[in-house]
Amino acid sequence: MFARDALLPWRSAIRNIELSLEIRGFSRAECKSRAQEFLKLVKLTRVASNYPSQLSQGQRQRVALARTWAPTPKLLLMDEPFSALDAETREDLHDEFVRMWAANKKSVVFVTHDLNEAITLADRILVFSEGRIVKEFAIPFERPRDVMEIATDPIARELYKEIRQLLYH
Repeated sequence: MFARDALLPWRSAIRNIELSLEIRGFSRAECKSRAQEFLKLVKLTRVASNYPSQLSQGQRQRVALARTWAPTPKLLLMDEPFSALDAETREDLHDEFVRMWAANKKSVVFVTHDLNEAITLADRILVFSEGRIVKEFAIPFERPRDVMEIATDPIARELYKEIRQLLYH
C-alpha cells in the first residue's frame, strides 16, 4: 500500500478492491463477495459504486486499505499509507488499521517517518540509517491498543524522545 491510494479512476470503489482479487485468480463471485466484506470492514458500503473522483481522500485511502487486505497476503508492505491525510482522518485510519490487523493477524512492514504513528501502531521499530539498522525498539504496549491513550502515555513519550534523539542528533 502506497502513500497515495493509486486507485484506478475508471473503476468504482468496489471494483478497485475486486482488482486485487482478480489479479490473484479469485473467481468472479468470490471477488465480489470479498470486496463487499472488506468495504464493510472499512465502513464504506454506502459508496461502493462511487468512483475515486467522488470520494474524499480518507475514503480513497480506506478503499486502498481494503484492496490491500482483501486477498489476504501473508505479508503487507505499507509505505507511508496515511501520510497524505489530515490528522483526524489519519487517526480514524489508524484505528481501522489496528482493528483489521487484530482480526487478520498479518505480518506488516510499515514505513513511516512519523514517530508517533510508529509508536502507536508497531510492535517493534527498526531505525535505519544509510540502509542499515541502527537500533531496534520493542514497543511495550499490549494489544488491543487505544490509540489516544498511547499518545499521552509517559512510556510512549520517552520512546519518542529516545528515537528522535537517535535520528536527529
